[in-house]
Amino acid sequence: MTAMFTGCRNFSMQKPKGRPPKLTPDVLRRIREATRAEPTITIRQLARQFDLGTATIHKALRSVLKLCKCLCILRPHDLNAVHRRKRLQASRQILGRMRRSPRWCSKVITADESWMHVYNLTRRQQSATWLESGEARHSKLRCEMSTKKVMLIAFWDTRSIVHREFVPDGRAINAQVYRSILRRMKESVRRRHRELWRNRHHQFWLQHDNAAPHHTRIMRCFCDLTDTKIISHPPYSPDLAPSDFFLFACIKKELRGVRFANVDALKQAVDIVIRNIPQFEFAHAMEQSW
Repeated sequence: MTAMFTGCRNFSMQKPKGRPPKLTPDVLRRIREATRAEPTITIRQLARQFDLGTATIHKALRSVLKLCKCLCILRPHDLNAVHRRKRLQASRQILGRMRRSPRWCSKVITADESWMHVYNLTRRQQSATWLESGEARHSKLRCEMSTKKVMLIAFWDTRSIVHREFVPDGRAINAQVYRSILRRMKESVRRRHRELWRNRHHQFWLQHDNAAPHHTRIMRCFCDLTDTKIISHPPYSPDLAPSDFFLFACIKKELRGVRFANVDALKQAVDIVIRNIPQFEFAHAMEQSW
């Protein structure tokens, strides 16, 4: 503007004002050191620290340094030294058995339980709609998960569901109840999975989490009398339980957004979802988990 009023027409000779980008190797190195020292630092804070524009900092982070800001993974518990040592021992035992016998996974039956609700909330991604430019977004009523629910206990291996039960309403799962469930599970194995039952003895390993009913004196005596081999499960290690990220995740994904009339209708829907899971997905989930 000054050049226009003074009559100067050669704008190319004017010295540009502002802070030009100075992404020298030394500046890039110091930006990377700043992000390592304080991973939660913002672009504005970096711009003030290095006296650069936010666009320049953004370019340095994304285009040059190839960095992206990601949310942290929330851990439910902070493992202490004892927990970490047990986790390492359990993982080494599983890996050792798999190396000695590649088909060892086919002899493992994993068990877990989860609540099934009459109405499961839909994810925000499932309610996304296509809109034209300038069109107002659709609204959706905020709902809450249904209080009517039933607990599903499932036992499965690399082939299919071995045994599953719905816990009756109002009954708590204690050592006596879980022992009865294991007896019925063993009977299902004997009748339907003869490859895991030979010479009147079962030939499988049982994996379940470290819930209180699973490690009582009653259960230890039952496992010793029935010669049940238990895979040790370290505390606070849900990633070693395949049911949490495979079986229950598949079931709840199919049931999201569906409102059932009663618990019986929910049970029928769960059975249909389980029957429609391909057999190869059971084997893939078991192998990927370990």
